Amino acid sequence: MRVKHWIKNVFYGGVFQHIIILSILTLMIYLPVIYGLKDAFIDDHGVPTLRYLVEVLGKPNIRHSIYFTFTQASISTLLSVAIGFLVAVMMTLTSIPGERIIRTISFLVFMAPPMIVVTGFTLLYGRYGFLTSRIPGFIVFGEGFWAIITAHTYYNIPLAMNFIYTSLTGIQRQYVDVLTLFSRGRILGVIRRVILPASYRSIISSSIIIFIYCFTSFAIPLSLGGIRYSTLEVYIYRYYKLSFNTHFAAAIAFIQFLVLFVLVAILVYMNIFAGGKTGIPVGRFRIKPVISRGKHLLFMVSTYIVFIYLIAPLLVIPYYSFIDPYRGVFSVEGYLKMFNPNYVIPVGVSVSRIYINTIYFAFMTAILTLTLSTILVLYGSEIIDPLYLGLLAISPLTLSMGLLRTYSYTLPLPLLIIFAHTIVALPIALRILRSGYNRIQRIYFDIVKLFGEKGLPFLFRVLYPLMKPAIITLIVFSLVISIGEFSATYFLSSTDTLTLSLSIYAFRGVRDWQASASAATILLLFTTTLLLPIIKRGEGVEIR
Repeated sequence: MRVKHWIKNVFYGGVFQHIIILSILTLMIYLPVIYGLKDAFIDDHGVPTLRYLVEVLGKPNIRHSIYFTFTQASISTLLSVAIGFLVAVMMTLTSIPGERIIRTISFLVFMAPPMIVVTGFTLLYGRYGFLTSRIPGFIVFGEGFWAIITAHTYYNIPLAMNFIYTSLTGIQRQYVDVLTLFSRGRILGVIRRVILPASYRSIISSSIIIFIYCFTSFAIPLSLGGIRYSTLEVYIYRYYKLSFNTHFAAAIAFIQFLVLFVLVAILVYMNIFAGGKTGIPVGRFRIKPVISRGKHLLFMVSTYIVFIYLIAPLLVIPYYSFIDPYRGVFSVEGYLKMFNPNYVIPVGVSVSRIYINTIYFAFMTAILTLTLSTILVLYGSEIIDPLYLGLLAISPLTLSMGLLRTYSYTLPLPLLIIFAHTIVALPIALRILRSGYNRIQRIYFDIVKLFGEKGLPFLFRVLYPLMKPAIITLIVFSLVISIGEFSATYFLSSTDTLTLSLSIYAFRGVRDWQASASAATILLLFTTTLLLPIIKRGEGVEIR
């Protein structure tokens, strides 16, 4: 009887489900990361050593890379948060025509694949770019140090803006009324007494997340920086894939992991353990202080300048997909290549294979992400927040290196790419699905329990229909993330597994800017088509 009771508790009391969750997380995340980093401390004979860490830290190029990675991440974070804060404040204090469009474009920018941003900056500020061909001084934003800074700032302004804007549009009514009555147009007083106390947690959280994103950036430094401006992430790739030195690659990855771990620990404390300590309670009202006509005009012009900065790289991509940048003449040569299934791109793979790979990886990623998210939401909700934040400490290249070290001899390469895409998509997918799950009224679960519905029938006949909007949003985000993912795909891919995002980089390598723009336009259309219906319904606009 005791054995029967124990078995019942294991399989129906929650223990079995937690064992499954722990096994999944171990096989997909924890084990690969451990295997990827262990080469930093174990030599080829299996003997523990610190030699590789010491040698890596003794290399001048690595020390310079550490300094540069910190520097570019710090400057990019400062600029992103400062501009994002100003735009959020301006949109909160004033009624700006086109505010919805601005927020929609900012969301599309944040979700844009890295190679779209790279292509946009190259075609706008590069050597043959739209602005550089007219004002040569703009080349400073097309390659080198400031190209990396401005591209990172461009990418992360929407994140900071939406974090802060969301916190400001929810200040309680009584605070708004008092400040509106006594502000008398003194905007600095409103900012100091209301806006900063209400948004300080959003400012700090967005700053940490943006710093992490910039610190682990790969596509932008690789494409716009060159050898002189290589981040730690770029050196992980070079030592592992080009020099075949797994020990140095693991040592650099471990150094990067330590920095990220400290930042994520701070973020976990702020979001979980200190979640209730806000400066001003949250309600549902906007600030509407008295503002002079001149200041209102200044706010509008400043916001529109940022809007132009955000939308210009997206507009220049389709423009140059029809214009040969070398001759300045109209041409559809790029699209003839991208719509010819038999055309072989410079790295030796056909266009048809590129589309098949992209669609296959995206479809399988969406299915696996939905499956894992469902298991975690139903049986492991208490670990979702730590998992969501903890994954930020694992860079895509560290994860990819670990997957190769752990499973390259037992699992096919396409499956490893799908695993990597799924883990990248998992944090946002978890939050989307849990949000939909929490909106279900408890009475439905009581009715289901009364009629004894459980297992897969409960999942497909009850739970999924009730969470339909959240599931659709999750699938769309998973597709978008997989279609545009570059870092892990580039690290893991062979010629046969090339995707649309990687084809853009391949065309860049041979300076075929028109074909690169055509591929980027197609990728941009895919992403926009998937995201716009969600934005129209009001889902996913809040970048949190």
